Amino acid sequence: MKKLIFVSIVLMLSIEGIAQVDTIEWAPKGATWLYRVTSQAALEYYKLVYSKDTLIGLRTAKQIKIFYIKYNGVSGNMIRLPEEFRYDEYLYSSRDTVYWLSNGGFSPLYVFSATTNQNWIFPPNTHVTTACNATPDYDTALVRSTQVKNYDGKSFNTQYLDGQKKWNIGNTIIKNIGSAEVPFPTISWTNCQVVDGGVGACEQLECYFDSLRGSIDFSGNGNCYGKLTSLLSSNPTIEKFEIYPNPTEDYINIESVDFNYNLMRILNMMGQIVYVNTINGKGSLNVDVSNFESGVYFVQLISREGLKSPVKRFYKK
Repeated sequence: MKKLIFVSIVLMLSIEGIAQVDTIEWAPKGATWLYRVTSQAALEYYKLVYSKDTLIGLRTAKQIKIFYIKYNGVSGNMIRLPEEFRYDEYLYSSRDTVYWLSNGGFSPLYVFSATTNQNWIFPPNTHVTTACNATPDYDTALVRSTQVKNYDGKSFNTQYLDGQKKWNIGNTIIKNIGSAEVPFPTISWTNCQVVDGGVGACEQLECYFDSLRGSIDFSGNGNCYGKLTSLLSSNPTIEKFEIYPNPTEDYINIESVDFNYNLMRILNMMGQIVYVNTINGKGSLNVDVSNFESGVYFVQLISREGLKSPVKRFYKK
């Protein structure tokens, strides 16, 4: 009887573990990736933001806007420069495969369903500039092994790839998220000198966010909201605040026990300020957001001394 109970408990835990593995679609509303750039001179990032759907041929593709972010200064006194928009990429997903618009057509970038010893062919990155006489063409990703891996308290099916010969999409692919190292192929051919590595020249996915999963910190350093919304300089020692209702359709209330703030601002997932208002020491504030587009937004308060509050997010239905 005890053995039967033990086996039942083990099965229940196993089923629960399986149920917790992420099954959410690739790139739902609000999807944002933050990749750290390979650089010894400064702290640099590429931020990828799912903007909207657009029809390309017969495919409904997701428009992914790419922003370049750079910090100047020394550790502990870093100044974030204004984000620079670089260009748009277009991708769509179907049957566990993410297709990328490259070389005039859509080709597989990730095949999440591929298992050990299976492979797929992926296209070159036309944004990469080289000093080669001929830039390498398509390359093959071979799955060496797979496992369920935990990232920031969430479990994902994960593929481990053998090193590609010409182009590199990273060694770790996280199902329905993407590469843990580079967002798009970067050149790995040793006979080819890279002049501009494009958005592929990254070394780690640091943070990810969407409206269904919330934030996932891949760096282990925390502050995922801050990294994604230009609010890295927030000061957690000043008074916190609350937002309700959340989600909302028409308004939000912002409340704090002791308002020592002078300014309130709301940003969208691209880090753009969409609303600013003065507070003037009020303990509560009602904000009409009925005209906002559906999606995830971030609220931050700023004191008279210029100190920034921790970031709070809300979802507009």
